[in-house]
Amino acid sequence: MSHDIRTPLAAVLANAEFMTESTLSKEQRTEFYQEVRSSIDRIEELVSDLLECSKGGTLRPGIGNIVETMKRVMRMIQVRPAFRCIVITHRHEGATIGWYNAKLME
Repeated sequence: MSHDIRTPLAAVLANAEFMTESTLSKEQRTEFYQEVRSSIDRIEELVSDLLECSKGGTLRPGIGNIVETMKRVMRMIQVRPAFRCIVITHRHEGATIGWYNAKLME
């Protein structure tokens, strides 16, 4: 779980650092802010899940779109400075809807 929380925290840090650059356009600054907001939302979800698990609850699967889940994962990975030079591609065939826990998959 600590690794799962560190990933969005790293995204918050990286995007916050980018936002300090004076050469950013308003659109770029807005994009970085949205990534920070998304990462904070993810941290809140993880902390809620951790709290539920500590009370004996379980993380339940649900219906999800694997393509959308993979896009979120790729965005989270690519904001980390160490992985920016790595190109990640994703291809799929067939159905994109499945029964899984998107949070755990991410």
